[in-house]
Amino acid sequence: MTARTAGFGYKLPWHYDDTRLPTVEQPRWSDPYASGYIMPPSATHMAPEVVRQLHDLVRWAGWSNRVLAEVIGSTHPTIAQALQGHAAALSRSAAQRQRLDEAHDVVSRVHVLVGRDVERTARALDTPDDDDLTATDHLVGGETVKAYLAAIHVLRPPRRGGMMLGRHPIDPRTATAAVLDQD
Repeated sequence: MTARTAGFGYKLPWHYDDTRLPTVEQPRWSDPYASGYIMPPSATHMAPEVVRQLHDLVRWAGWSNRVLAEVIGSTHPTIAQALQGHAAALSRSAAQRQRLDEAHDVVSRVHVLVGRDVERTARALDTPDDDDLTATDHLVGGETVKAYLAAIHVLRPPRRGGMMLGRHPIDPRTATAAVLDQD
């Protein structure tokens, strides 16, 4: 293989300079609109799972790198590296990976519950509940279930004042079973 000198002192192998595409022999009865050239397949690489999850959290919740770092238990420069595509920054720690998975699960469920609205997702995660903690605070503390319940209570606050009442209250005159226990 011989090399040619391209501009700026770079040397290219001879086949990089070839601008001709190989032709394909096609029988006469083939599709007349088919291409006569073979294009090499392009390799598409999916983003690593860690990077995709981090981008989802930023997009859905609007969290900064510092908030993400607190939730996952990492530092914000590590999060910035991971968001740029260096997934190895977070994938070394199993605990951080587990916290990322848990935070992604909670935020994705809340995001679906609010109709995929970013502002409502952020409000559900950042509004304090009855115990003055937000869902984000619970995620920072590693309490995934409490985080989900806090977000749910922000979206639909629990009723005050006892049990639910039906649309048609029980009428003792028309009940087929005893309404009150007579002891």
